Amino acid sequence: MTISATLAAVRGLARLARRHWIFTGLLVLGLVLRVLVMVAYQPAIFYIDSVASYLLPLPGLDPTGEDPIGYDLYFLAPVLHVANLTTVVAVQHLMGLGMAVAGYALLVHKGAWRVLAALASAPVLLDGYQLQIEQMIMSEPLFEAMLVAALVVLTWRPRPNVTTVVVAGLLLGFSVSVRQAGELLFAPLIAYTLLAGGAWRYRLRLGATALVCFALPVGAYATFYFARAGHFQISHVGGNALYGRVATFADCDGLDIPDDEQVLCPRVPRDMRPGPDYWAHDAASPYFVLQTRLPDQVDNLTKDFSLRIIRHQPQDWAAAVGTDAVKVLSWNRIDHTPDDPTVVRWQFQEDTPLFPPLVSMDVITQLSNLYGDGDPVTVTPVARFLRAYQLGGGYTPGPVLALSVLLALAPLVRWRRAGPGRLPALLFLATGLLVVLVGDLMIFSYRYQLPAYVLLPVAAALGLAAVTGRRGSDPAGAPEAGSSGADRSGLLATEDDPVQD
Repeated sequence: MTISATLAAVRGLARLARRHWIFTGLLVLGLVLRVLVMVAYQPAIFYIDSVASYLLPLPGLDPTGEDPIGYDLYFLAPVLHVANLTTVVAVQHLMGLGMAVAGYALLVHKGAWRVLAALASAPVLLDGYQLQIEQMIMSEPLFEAMLVAALVVLTWRPRPNVTTVVVAGLLLGFSVSVRQAGELLFAPLIAYTLLAGGAWRYRLRLGATALVCFALPVGAYATFYFARAGHFQISHVGGNALYGRVATFADCDGLDIPDDEQVLCPRVPRDMRPGPDYWAHDAASPYFVLQTRLPDQVDNLTKDFSLRIIRHQPQDWAAAVGTDAVKVLSWNRIDHTPDDPTVVRWQFQEDTPLFPPLVSMDVITQLSNLYGDGDPVTVTPVARFLRAYQLGGGYTPGPVLALSVLLALAPLVRWRRAGPGRLPALLFLATGLLVVLVGDLMIFSYRYQLPAYVLLPVAAALGLAAVTGRRGSDPAGAPEAGSSGADRSGLLATEDDPVQD
């Protein structure tokens, strides 16, 4: 590239930044915060899953642990092959910035006011809990980025075509082996293609294409699992996680429970039972008693027991899930009960976060040196600032999510007169709610709620743009000199439809 071309590109970016100055300011602030996080915790923040689910299986790429290892396969192993853990978290922070840019671009493209689009990007840019998870060796940033990329690709054009459906389907399919919570996302994917795809025969072809592209990566990973374990599966975490939920209310009286599953019946009075985390993960839980007896059958037996309880006590199950699901709507991110997985796990600490015995200073020192970063370092003054920022208001209050849901549903009130963002709003809404609901079916954790803070504000802005009737690529200001206002307001919203039958 010549010097003149470089200067022209810089001037173009400067004009773009000035035009979108609110978002640019938020983007710069998000970048500064991410740099501070990387300075504070070197090379990364380690959680229990960082070690047990990702770094320990990494050398042999063993898929038979509790969590699927798509994070290892598609991201961690390739990056560590050429770089180190610092590079891993740097790329994860770039994913966070990239999600904000993609969401903002989509919103402006669909006709949202620039200030509204910028506000919708604020949670992913500035939320302290999002910043913290991006600094962790954890699968959430990759999972979130795959969801955002898939939805933006799918909804950018007025109607999906084969190319966008293939890309979105593959991304969502691959996301299942990164976070198993993505396994139900074929539903909103197919629903969107059927509703937005043009003539019905064309829609059906797009729906079939979406299903096949989603299923291919899932089937490939299940086959990879089969090669190691002798049966098709994504992970074996489902049994104990579901048992953790139902054990809090299970009543085995009057039920025909198979002899092998009798040990799973809780012996503690219901009003004295601990929360799901104990039943799913504590070594004293009946699940682990059964695991010692029948290690090869424990997951299937536990799933069978849990489904028996759900069929026997559907109202108790719905009440338990619903009670946990609404916790995310609280203004402050707090532990609602002593049995909740503590929110402290997802907060910045003034010193190196440890989770003994697995995540001890010795263990993370060994891992840090193994992957080329030397001894771990925490810069306490910066870490103290980040903690104060996060706990002092640097997070998205829960009522914002409730408002986002309402705004995303607004096009339903005036569906025929709503703008082009109506279906994309519902797609983002359905995807965000479905992902967090899958987590709530097992156990409430603020970690599992993070995709909602990424997707639901975008859904809200799309819904509001749809009901205000904005149809241009950027209705927020007057057209640039020499351009047609009519063209700028409608060009990107009237692209050619895909070929129809």
